[in-house]
Amino acid sequence: MGIYMVHRGNKQPPVPPIAYMPPKAPYISYIAASGIVEAASENVPIGVPNGQVVEKVFVQVGDFCKSKDPLFQLDTRVFKAQVEQAKASVETYKAQLHKLIVQPRPEEVPPLEFEMLAQEAMWQKAKAHLGIYLDVKNPDAISKNDYQNALWDERSTYNSYKEAEANLALKLAGAWIEDINIASQSLAESEAALDVALAELDQTMVRAPFDGQVLQLKLYPGSYAQSFYNIPYYQDAMLIYGCVNPLHIRISIDEEDAWRFIPKSGATAFIRGNGQLFTRLTYVKTEPYVIPKRSLTGDDREQTDTRVLQVIYSFDKGQLPVYVGQLMDIYIEAPSNPL
Repeated sequence: MGIYMVHRGNKQPPVPPIAYMPPKAPYISYIAASGIVEAASENVPIGVPNGQVVEKVFVQVGDFCKSKDPLFQLDTRVFKAQVEQAKASVETYKAQLHKLIVQPRPEEVPPLEFEMLAQEAMWQKAKAHLGIYLDVKNPDAISKNDYQNALWDERSTYNSYKEAEANLALKLAGAWIEDINIASQSLAESEAALDVALAELDQTMVRAPFDGQVLQLKLYPGSYAQSFYNIPYYQDAMLIYGCVNPLHIRISIDEEDAWRFIPKSGATAFIRGNGQLFTRLTYVKTEPYVIPKRSLTGDDREQTDTRVLQVIYSFDKGQLPVYVGQLMDIYIEAPSNPL
């Protein structure tokens, strides 16, 4: 029995078949890297101008939208009230400006005319009374005090007559141009405030910035839409939106291999778990600022303090089962010594 057990234990177990072959580099000399699939527009976290309660949500995850299509609606009650207040202010300033422009009011002119005529009559009376004293040939025949009183009465009534005449002319001249200019500026200011209120009301309807797809949605009617979130990891993003035709892939090349990379080099992306599914990539751009590595693949040799050069390639999804945010294995053609 012991000999049998030793013999059985030394037998090699059969090698299980590999369901999906791992990817094989299509180039003789290459740079191996990992890449994250993202929208061609980059993954755009949709924001709001002010924190508000969500009133309505018009889309679902995966929906394709056209530019300016509504995504969700914020609470509008306060903003509608501000619009009505601004409209009332505009109407008030319009009325004030119109009041200045149509001056004088027809009913205000006759009293001033009658006042001028009355003052003229009093002046003529005082003038005639003074004339009596002036016609006296012998100055000793009249009282000097009475003569002075008649003289001052004539001058006083004349000034009152001229004042009434000037008041009538002022009323007939209408509003002062400077008062009209001030009223016009006040009206323009109120109209600008109305435009601001309308713009704030319009901002409560959050719309698609361009043609694309809803990639992630964390909004529901009654939830509170934050006006800030952590952009690098999109952890607090309420809605992530992007153009997915074509797709982009953000490739992180370790700084140790960055010197080997040549822009516009050929590249191939393999879907993880199946080396038979791959696609050719088209070079888009290189982001020249080397950053700390953020996406970890789980390799034991991987270091979190590695810095990477980010290169963007594009590809047509076609029938490939590829999704935004997915990690792919990348091989970029590169000579062993490009220098």
